[in-house]
Amino acid sequence: MFDRLKMALCICLTTVAIGLAPSAAKAVSVSAWSFTGPGIKTQNSTAQSASFSYDRTEGPGSWGTFFTNVWAVEATFSGTGQIELDWDYTWNHAWFLAGAALYLTAPTLEQLVGSATGLQSSFGQTSASGTTLLNVTDGMTVRLVFGGRNLDGARFLRGTLTLDYRDVVETVPLPPSAWLLGAAIAGVALRRRRQKQPD
Repeated sequence: MFDRLKMALCICLTTVAIGLAPSAAKAVSVSAWSFTGPGIKTQNSTAQSASFSYDRTEGPGSWGTFFTNVWAVEATFSGTGQIELDWDYTWNHAWFLAGAALYLTAPTLEQLVGSATGLQSSFGQTSASGTTLLNVTDGMTVRLVFGGRNLDGARFLRGTLTLDYRDVVETVPLPPSAWLLGAAIAGVALRRRRQKQPD
């Protein structure tokens, strides 16, 4: 009878483990990223990350004219599921009246870096980072637009956007009927053992 009790407890523990086990990772993949914009551009990418750097220098300019440029990156995702998109944006857009902005423009519009007026003010090198959740559908395009401006005599804009993306692994809750079944098996085994014990 003790062996039966051990077997019942093993069944219960297995049931609990199955209930807490995460579901299989969703098969979400991404195509090659495109990177558009002015100046010198470099990019590197792997299956789950990408980085994009820009350097736009015009040389000494006149005061009173804003120096403004915008860059964009875009890729198509395949598969279905939810991903976490970690982003890190570091920029140096000079000093006087400098600023930057970063937007997710597809599949939805979301301002990631900026202010109510559009740009986040900066002075020299500045950085910002965060995470956004995306519900991916097959063939969906993800697009980010970023850049900035200055009114500085040193007319340059430099920056790097780094992206890391991964599937969100969900925990599948165990149905109540499975919990009841496991508890019933253990209860029956324990009751039989007590009934057969000598007084």
